[in-house]
Amino acid sequence: MPLRRIQYRCPVPVEVYLIEYVSIINDMKATCQEDISYYVQVTLPLGANDTTIAICSLISYRSQDAAILIEWFEAQRLLGVDKILTYTQELNSDALRVLDYYESIGLAEVIREFDMPEKTSLGFKYVIMCDKDEFVVPNITKFGFSLRKSLEHIFDKSTAGVQLNPKLHVTTWEPYNRSSTLFISRYRNSTTSVSDRHKYVYMPERTVVGTTTIHGFTACRGYRRYIAQSTVLDFHHYRSCTKSFVKYQSALNSGQKRTVGDLCADFRQYTQDDINVIGKQIENNVLKVREQLGITYQ
Repeated sequence: MPLRRIQYRCPVPVEVYLIEYVSIINDMKATCQEDISYYVQVTLPLGANDTTIAICSLISYRSQDAAILIEWFEAQRLLGVDKILTYTQELNSDALRVLDYYESIGLAEVIREFDMPEKTSLGFKYVIMCDKDEFVVPNITKFGFSLRKSLEHIFDKSTAGVQLNPKLHVTTWEPYNRSSTLFISRYRNSTTSVSDRHKYVYMPERTVVGTTTIHGFTACRGYRRYIAQSTVLDFHHYRSCTKSFVKYQSALNSGQKRTVGDLCADFRQYTQDDINVIGKQIENNVLKVREQLGITYQ
């Protein structure tokens, strides 16, 4: 038979996120049941705490490297990300185990076998759009491992969001440290910042609902957007050399003679010390999770 939905409201004397189960009683003089079967588990909306930072990492699909995925998740934990929203599509079993693990500890929210992300409003204070080969890193000297502190520094009362221009860690270069157990530490060197496949950090309450895409958003009236300075918030993208980099050739070349057949070989390289610091901080956790899940990294 049809069920009639009823909403109950009552004052809550503690923080909402501390409440795990609720029940309803008919007699105000009655005592609470001790049997857990009389209670309903509380499900809070994403971003119930308005100080949270979320990453929307879009689709995890097919051959996503499970070992590198662990490094990515551990880096987000270190930097203070509260929730990572991701979608899966035909994802390999090893990577699925990684997502299951981080969902089990409350870091990830996984929407499985979804075609494309819906255009919805996320209930977080800050949302970062990035893929799983990209890392948004605060200036560690100024802000430590706190993304929140760097975002609070950036977002004044008039800012809706900032554009992140990536430093390219070209994985077809000779590794900086071939013996490292971590992918991100093997390829510590990068180019300077370029506007290739830039991403954004934005405040949902200051953006027009339904306008956010992978590479853009529309700010609400009265708010602005600008390019973030890498001295405050840095953006690192790990990827192989591609022909599309030809448009950055004059800006990135070291001034030496270009190597025939290898567009990126003569790009000037800069060692990223913050990546090395992050790698050292997460290495033990990464190795433990790999062992626990039976994931190996070559």
